[in-house]
Amino acid sequence: MLIFTEDFFCIDELHFQFFYSTNLFTLAERLALLDVSEHFDELVILFDLIRSELDKKNYLKKRQVLNNYLFNILLLLEECIDQTELEKLTICNERYIVSTFKALVNKKLDKSMSVKDYAAELNLNVRTIQYAFKHVENRTPYDWICERIVMEIKRCLLYKNITVNEISIFLGFKEPNHLTVFFKKQTGITPIKFKHNFKN
Repeated sequence: MLIFTEDFFCIDELHFQFFYSTNLFTLAERLALLDVSEHFDELVILFDLIRSELDKKNYLKKRQVLNNYLFNILLLLEECIDQTELEKLTICNERYIVSTFKALVNKKLDKSMSVKDYAAELNLNVRTIQYAFKHVENRTPYDWICERIVMEIKRCLLYKNITVNEISIFLGFKEPNHLTVFFKKQTGITPIKFKHNFKN
């Protein structure tokens, strides 16, 4: 079993784009059906490399090396997904709703948009979406949106040469200080402090 966090994986723009566009995570409940025989040998080698790396003492580039092995595994797994078979998979209604909702939010990430606004675009009732999130992820769609916005703020802070003010406009905050208050409430630190901590 391979367990990793979103923060660990999303180290740059390329990783962010992959994480939010791949079918690997939106269809995670059906990946037991994934045929990896075509890349089995490569996957075994990569898992062995990760195991070996984890046994080593910490050093400066250890995280980057592990991240690289992980990304290679995910790329190979994604390649194993047969798109024609993927379309045939039957996903339970709640999971489909959650997946569709997340795809829309990722496409139109905006703090000024509420769960109700996104629901309206999907022609769904807010309660239907809340019910689906409760059963699939045991949290609210609002909580997920907040988490997604925090990840986007982090991405902008670390990998784009733009100010907090520009990020606040980009993500639909009414005022730059609203972004700072929101970020600190979610993470416990200010955006500037987060950027400083990451660089050090």
